[in-house]
Amino acid sequence: TLVAGVKTFEFIISQISTQLLILAIQVLLSIITMLYIIDVDNQGSITMIYVITLIQGMCGMALGLVVSAFSQNESQALALAMASFLPISIISGIFWPIEAMPKYMKLISLFGPQTLALEAMRSVISRGWNLTYPLVVFGIITPIIWFIILIISASIGFHFISFN
Repeated sequence: TLVAGVKTFEFIISQISTQLLILAIQVLLSIITMLYIIDVDNQGSITMIYVITLIQGMCGMALGLVVSAFSQNESQALALAMASFLPISIISGIFWPIEAMPKYMKLISLFGPQTLALEAMRSVISRGWNLTYPLVVFGIITPIIWFIILIISASIGFHFISFN
């Protein structure tokens, strides 16, 4: 249950700020592991890799808040998380290239939170691309837009469902 007097905005901001700190450390450790332990050949900026990965993590965090806002119990949260995360991951190009998808699925996948960010990440790491390439810019902007949409959705859910 939530503490009396806590506003939706305060609750969302506190969740984002605490989870963002943990996320920033996790992303840093992941990049260190990728570059220095696994020794992935990187042609691009480590800062750009960090930013793209951090924004993707923020989208995942926001999706978790949406799931939490619209779930009444743990089993509902698990079902809703799998029902949203799995299709997004499948059509984003993580498991197989989007070029192998039918045209209508490829078009749908371009509007997802992960697709352009994954393409941007691949291009930064393997080609050394930076913000002068539109794909990298869209790979950053698209998940930011999704983050905003998801945070607004979570705020609505917490305000009208969870706080009542």
